[in-house]
Amino acid sequence: MAQNTQNEDMKIEEVFERLAEINAQLENSETGLADALNFYAEGIKLVVAAKKNLEGVEKEMEVLDEV
Repeated sequence: MAQNTQNEDMKIEEVFERLAEINAQLENSETGLADALNFYAEGIKLVVAAKKNLEGVEKEMEVLDEV
């Protein structure tokens, strides 16, 4: 649960940077299956957190457009 909170607090740029690192690990043929699954799960959590973050920004923009 703490990891999810940490992911939601990350800046979107940090999320994209971490996703790039995860992608590199997943593309590495030396990454074991267990590690690959862990990286994949972390990536999914990051994508979900980023989506929530972007939805929040979108809502803020809509409010500002109404002003």
